[in-house]
Amino acid sequence: MTDQPSLQIEIVSPDGSVYAGPVAMVVAPGVEGELGILPHHEALVTLLAIGETRVRRLDGEWEHFATGIGYLQVLFDKVLCVVDQAE
Repeated sequence: MTDQPSLQIEIVSPDGSVYAGPVAMVVAPGVEGELGILPHHEALVTLLAIGETRVRRLDGEWEHFATGIGYLQVLFDKVLCVVDQAE
């Protein structure tokens, strides 16, 4: 079995960590449109709009989260998504 590249993500709201773990892809609602983040993405900090944040797990299945405003940081294959609410 081949190791596939992955990202480590954490989605955090004031209530605590909503999701954390290795994923293949992150799709988040940026203020200027949807953002797709894959492994080895350039470092980035951006604002997030209200919308749906999706993560594709390593098994290929998608997890969906309704997220509020916040920011997203990408650094060294680690993604931090800090939002005012998530479910």
